[in-house]
Amino acid sequence: MSISTEIIPRAIPGLPSREVLAVLCSAHSYEHHKQNRVGISHFIYRPTKRRGLFKKRGTSEPLALIKFGTHVTLGEARTQIYVFQHLKRDPSPPFRVAEVYDAWEERVGGFIVMEYIPGLAATAMDGPRIAAAIHWLLALPPPDDGKLGPVGGGPMRHSLWRDDEGPTYESVEQMDTHLNNVLKYQGLTVNLSADPICFYHDDIDLRNFLVAGDHLYVIDFEHTGFAPASFMSYSLIGAFLAALHVHRTERQPAMLVAAAVVMQEFHSRYYWHWKCQSSALLHNFQRHRPLVNPARLRGMVLGITEPEIGSTIAQSIRDGGLERALVVCEYEKLDEISCAGPTWVWELKDGEITK
Repeated sequence: MSISTEIIPRAIPGLPSREVLAVLCSAHSYEHHKQNRVGISHFIYRPTKRRGLFKKRGTSEPLALIKFGTHVTLGEARTQIYVFQHLKRDPSPPFRVAEVYDAWEERVGGFIVMEYIPGLAATAMDGPRIAAAIHWLLALPPPDDGKLGPVGGGPMRHSLWRDDEGPTYESVEQMDTHLNNVLKYQGLTVNLSADPICFYHDDIDLRNFLVAGDHLYVIDFEHTGFAPASFMSYSLIGAFLAALHVHRTERQPAMLVAAAVVMQEFHSRYYWHWKCQSSALLHNFQRHRPLVNPARLRGMVLGITEPEIGSTIAQSIRDGGLERALVVCEYEKLDEISCAGPTWVWELKDGEITK
């Protein structure tokens, strides 16, 4: 059975019209900027109520959350609806998503009106649940129309591109042609046609996960969609390095080649296992984040649990600007140097990587 992502405004008692909500968002943004000198893209709508005939008007509980701005698109709304509908069919989903009540675009930007979820930002202790959520998303079947990027098509929001916004691709072949035209100046090529199409989430950050009671929510779908699996590999490597405070890693097409190698070299049975382990790997380093020096490092020793990705991680560290590093994995596949047996080591020295 196909999933409908058509945006049909849902009548919510007490929720005003699109026009009124747009005015309220604009006023809220203006006041926030006036007081804080920074912009804002979210508005919590609380309907007013009377406490009595002559008493002061008060406010009710939050009724909806409105995300708005030039960066908000119908593609984001359709993707959130698509995930929401699939979660409804899962008898035991590992996470939840706020229901979309309405969405539209105007000349000044887009608006997504959704269910308000009271909760707290996730912490590193929620890592296993976040890993389970990412694993579930990676197994999400792509839409029947075969369009890349957000559900229903449109420009891809992904950190591979400058300002996070890429072209609209009609096919993987068109994507290959475009990327290889860029990569040829570096003597590189990529063949994304060998990848399966899967869901990508390019903003894996604790602030995009919310804990409400016993439930975990994924709350931002701006940088999500469907693309060749190497795009998700690229995102996981980026999030992995961000957790290590490797600030100088530049997002560039060449890094996609490394991601594609990881995806395609271990395709079929190992492919799904690697994706699950990558999510768990990210969690482990998020948990140990306070132990990592936040300065711009010149060198490091880094433990991994999958020797198959050792070379790729070492290359990514080199691309991030580090001068000297050791990537290690003991034979029992623990992220440390073994004191009782052999250890895999990838050494970065003078720009060269040796195993």
